[in-house]
Amino acid sequence: MSKEKIEVEAMKRYLLAVAALSLVSACGSGVFSEDDTDDGGGGGDGGDTGATGFLAPDNIAGQLDSVVYNPGNPATGEPATLEVTGLPFDDGSLSAEYTRDASLDVPGFQAFTAQARSGSRHYTVLVREQDGVLVANAGSGFAGTFFGGANFARQNTYSKPRDEDLTGTEPTVGNVLYTGSYAGIINANTDGGPGVSRVIRTSGDVSVTADFTDNTVQEGTVTGRQFEDPVLLLDNDNNPISLPAGTLLDDMRFETTALGADGTFTGTLTDLNADNIGSYAGTFAGERAPAVGGVIRAEGHIDALDDAAGPTIFEDGVFTATR
Repeated sequence: MSKEKIEVEAMKRYLLAVAALSLVSACGSGVFSEDDTDDGGGGGDGGDTGATGFLAPDNIAGQLDSVVYNPGNPATGEPATLEVTGLPFDDGSLSAEYTRDASLDVPGFQAFTAQARSGSRHYTVLVREQDGVLVANAGSGFAGTFFGGANFARQNTYSKPRDEDLTGTEPTVGNVLYTGSYAGIINANTDGGPGVSRVIRTSGDVSVTADFTDNTVQEGTVTGRQFEDPVLLLDNDNNPISLPAGTLLDDMRFETTALGADGTFTGTLTDLNADNIGSYAGTFAGERAPAVGGVIRAEGHIDALDDAAGPTIFEDGVFTATR
């Protein structure tokens, strides 16, 4: 990336890294790596940790090496832009500029796409920044091989919320409910028009409850999940599997897990029968933690697609929520 790109005046950019670099902001914060994390004061009441990025586990991050994101500004006409590193066959370069495609937006998330040429691998990326939390997921399907992943980063301080933020009572921490939006990418293709075979998107709502006294993420759910694209697949006997956009999907649950002093967490993802269907990870962000964001990887979790031919169906999801 050139110095000129990093220093574009008034442009907010965020870099989500899976390797050496964790987060970039073009507003003067510079480049941060995992070694730049400031854990001073991170214990006790959850002191400020400084600007940093946090990486998703490898099984969720996939091939998503980095994302430089500018959400744009409709008021001034500044366009949203996205630069992605790590996804193979997107345009043949190490760091690829993706194209904004509002027609593929999922509520709360901006969509970007890349395709080297008609009929080749097509990528969809869904991204959102909210109150200092950046989440992004990417996916492509071509010739039965899937590349993509999901990751998150944080760029601001973190400290626990206090009761006066919520109720006006004494300044002690406690349970806090966060609600927001979810977007997923499934490793199966839908018809995107002539020469385009793109992944299936999902959408939904998310809620997360944290106990900042006991340092746990107590509860989390993804509800109201549905297909954003029609599903037209074949099963192992070459019979069609056809499901329209808007088809509702089962809820997913975050099992209770520990909350780190730096505001990060990882845990097990289950269905409503408490069966393990994957994992999740994320971070709280900001002074007194006004926001949370993270990622999920679910596998073999959609009953209607259990018999789909090809690789096991999985979903890379992202979420952000506020209190």
